[in-house]
Amino acid sequence: MWLHGTTARLADEVTELLRDAAPERGAFSPEESAHLNLLLVELCAHLTGRTPSESELQSIRQGGLDAFRALLWTYQQEPLTCLEWERTRRPA
Repeated sequence: MWLHGTTARLADEVTELLRDAAPERGAFSPEESAHLNLLLVELCAHLTGRTPSESELQSIRQGGLDAFRALLWTYQQEPLTCLEWERTRRPA
């Protein structure tokens, strides 16, 4: 897979949470939802340097693993890597 280090760990945590929490109950507890949001925000920052929109977060909570995989695929297609994003934040 194209994810490494912290990014891979975060993706694994999200995948585990989505797999374990939602399917059996059909919904996340408020604590699970908050934890999922934090993981996704951190993961998205590592991947693209941006925060996921509320609609992206909601679609993942509702769509589970399929929605998460679609979001990862979308981020993989974005040309701005973390390193490039870091360079854009530094003064010239």
